[in-house]
Amino acid sequence: VDAPESVLTEGKTEQSFTRDYARLKRMVRQAGLLDKQLLYSIYIMLEPVLMLAASVAFLFLVDNFWLQMLNAAFMSLACAVQGPIFLVS
Repeated sequence: VDAPESVLTEGKTEQSFTRDYARLKRMVRQAGLLDKQLLYSIYIMLEPVLMLAASVAFLFLVDNFWLQMLNAAFMSLACAVQGPIFLVS
């Protein structure tokens, strides 16, 4: 935003911003939005690994060239999805 700071903080003091933030943070915590979600984390980690395993199995089980071309595209997607997981670990 290119607006001057005085326009953005019109009528607000630093205390009111701090109070508003504290109230918002309390509401978010009460709603459980910051709680850890174990099942979701497991799903996010396993999905690309299972995609890659399925693609490798398809590679060895199917002998059709055109299906292997589709599998190559699927395998590239599986590898692309898996990349950020290894960066975070």
